[in-house]
Amino acid sequence: MTKKHNLYFLLFIFLFQILHIELYAQTNADELKWKADLKLKWTDFKALPDKSSPHAATTFSKLNYSYTSDENGKQTIKINCCFIKSKSWKKKEVVNAYILTHEQLHFDITELYARKTRQAMAKYLKENANSENAVAEIKQIFSTLFAEKVNFDTQYDLETNHSRNKEKQEEWQIKVKDMMKELVEFASK
Repeated sequence: MTKKHNLYFLLFIFLFQILHIELYAQTNADELKWKADLKLKWTDFKALPDKSSPHAATTFSKLNYSYTSDENGKQTIKINCCFIKSKSWKKKEVVNAYILTHEQLHFDITELYARKTRQAMAKYLKENANSENAVAEIKQIFSTLFAEKVNFDTQYDLETNHSRNKEKQEEWQIKVKDMMKELVEFASK
């Protein structure tokens, strides 16, 4: 390879790295990782509102996991909990601080289930460190807890009537807060 080709190759690598970093930053800019001190703002809701929906807003939060096992057999499971800006929406004309509190609790429920999942995965790894079926078993644990999360979230909306029942909304705020305290050792970091 000539010096000119080397220079072009290095320039290509440099530009690729900058582009990769920029794309990575753009992808992550769409996600807000759950943190105890993070409170959602209406400006975080970036999607176009569903005008046909009877609801004032929708929170789209993501719960997922990754599993790795290295050549020494060390297994690692990471649980991710985040709010997705580009899929969450609000109707500007009807939103207020009270409704934002309702939407925040949807995000907090996702964190609650991230904690439950971390707890279950820690127990699994402790008891099944050498399982030949780890991938399938971990997937099953996650699927079960994810289905439970969906049901819990649905129950929240039904009981609070999507925030309209203020007494039930307060009960759910306390309930979720207490459940999260019980699992504080498994909180997102």
